Amino acid sequence: MGFNAIVLFDCDPDNIERGKQFYSNHPDTSTFPPKLIQAWITVENVNSLLISNGINGEIDLLSLDIDGMDYWVWDAIDVISPRVVIAEIQAIWKCDQAVTVPYSDNFKTEYINGFGVYSGASLPAFVKLAKKKGYRLVGCQRYGFNVIFLRDDVGQDVLKEISPEECFSHPFCTWAYEELLPLVKDRKWQRV
Repeated sequence: MGFNAIVLFDCDPDNIERGKQFYSNHPDTSTFPPKLIQAWITVENVNSLLISNGINGEIDLLSLDIDGMDYWVWDAIDVISPRVVIAEIQAIWKCDQAVTVPYSDNFKTEYINGFGVYSGASLPAFVKLAKKKGYRLVGCQRYGFNVIFLRDDVGQDVLKEISPEECFSHPFCTWAYEELLPLVKDRKWQRV
């Protein structure tokens, strides 16, 4: 992979086209835009997609936000070793259970009241997976649905591990737990 190479995957060809337009017109990326790849990412193809696009070995950042199979895809990835992983989680569970939606190679997120609540995995599920892969939870965005993991051999003296509970202090998290979780709690969730 080239110097400062950025590769973005999206399954929607319209998003790919919009991204190409945006990055080609933006002053910071017009000279060296990210590589945009239209692909449906699955457990079965993620490693070959990475390799075939020149992504292998140690990389700086992996951002997972695929609205559904994020947990399973990260678990399947074995051709890269990101220093930092940012993952979208299913914050409606807060710290209650380590669960994810069951794996399906054609999963589509179900939106309820505008929120993709039957999808993804809880933070405890991601923390377990992160520990298995050699990462620690170091932060989150204020609403608790994007979290940051750092590889254990990186920045121990600068960024200490935080508890999952620290990610759910914003009132949005309590609202989502009380209002959105009951809408999908009885659906099929897999404990991990």
